[in-house]
Amino acid sequence: MSLLCAKIKKTKDRLTQFRVMGIKPNFSKIAEETGLDRHTVSKMYKNKEVKLKRNKPSVLDKYQDEIKALLGDPSVSITAAYFYLTDKARGEKQIQCTLSNFTKYVEKHELNVKTPGYVAHVLFETDPGVQIQFDWVEDLKIHTINGVLINFNLFSATLGYSRMHYFEFTSTITETDIKRCLLHAFEYFGGTTKEALTDNMTAIVNIQKNEKNVHPSIQQFFKDINVKLRLCKPRSPQTKGKCETANKYAQWLRPYDHKIKDEIDLFNVIYRLNSNINKKVNARTNRPPIVLFETEKGALNQLNKDILLERNKKFLKVETVPQTSLVYYKGNHYSVNPKFIGKRVYLTADNDTLSILYNSVVIATHHITDKKINYREEDYKAGLMGKIKPDDIDKICEENLRRFK
Repeated sequence: MSLLCAKIKKTKDRLTQFRVMGIKPNFSKIAEETGLDRHTVSKMYKNKEVKLKRNKPSVLDKYQDEIKALLGDPSVSITAAYFYLTDKARGEKQIQCTLSNFTKYVEKHELNVKTPGYVAHVLFETDPGVQIQFDWVEDLKIHTINGVLINFNLFSATLGYSRMHYFEFTSTITETDIKRCLLHAFEYFGGTTKEALTDNMTAIVNIQKNEKNVHPSIQQFFKDINVKLRLCKPRSPQTKGKCETANKYAQWLRPYDHKIKDEIDLFNVIYRLNSNINKKVNARTNRPPIVLFETEKGALNQLNKDILLERNKKFLKVETVPQTSLVYYKGNHYSVNPKFIGKRVYLTADNDTLSILYNSVVIATHHITDKKINYREEDYKAGLMGKIKPDDIDKICEENLRRFK
């Protein structure tokens, strides 16, 4: 006889005694004696034929410790943990269940102890094709499997009507990054909106004596792409609430800490994150962004082809990174991290700066010089890892780089 059957038999026997004596039982006391829930005992007293549901094992039981550990991080939400655990990159460890069932399991086993906070803001909607909101999630940190720290920023853009999102990894948050990322976003969406809303970031405005002055190059950029730039009031993030909400998705990357191989692996995670979020039902519209986007994309304006042509002219060449980690530009060589050896990268020049991109992401920037060999210190050190003793790397790096000057 199973333990549950034994508990049921014992409870029925006790309840029968009370019925015979005509006394209403103390359900709480019987529950304590038999090990059943008080409400279950009450139901059994009122209905002799009540059937108890057996607790069937869940497919998530073997992941319970991992789920609890993930949700133990205050910055990891239930949805973020679900995205990580259902990621196809986990292979055989990928869980197979719906978000609804996952949430019920977490709540049933009390695996998430965080209490959400709520702030009230009035809702503001825009028509299709009217607005894009963009921002940065700055100073993000994630470690590789080997403990290498990757510092990065996440560019976030959201269409106002459909909530269609676009994310991009960036090392810096300069004017050049803003222009590049916005163009990538508009290319991703297939057109431009009438206006773009963002906050008063230093790469866009200069604030002196409470006066905001947009940088001339930024003014010209938005004029060229025929998009009106709008700046929200300082300390008013709710003004661009759709983008602020999208920024919360950056926390979906938290479960990957110490689990990615390198930056390339991180790029791929962000790509999958982007795809999954656009398929996820939005709480406000009650539909996935990708569904509403079918309506919005027809209202977008055509992106200025001259801007694209001008940008593409700057992509001077495509090159496969050799074993030296050095790519060639106008008679000189410039380094990238050795992890990109064998990868095809794009070279683009803007004034005296050379940028090297992989999958539209800037992986290295160099000041264009007359030197034949231009190694970044971090790239050179990365190339020495595993070849010499760690204690000797700094010394050897300093000696060899001095020879290239």
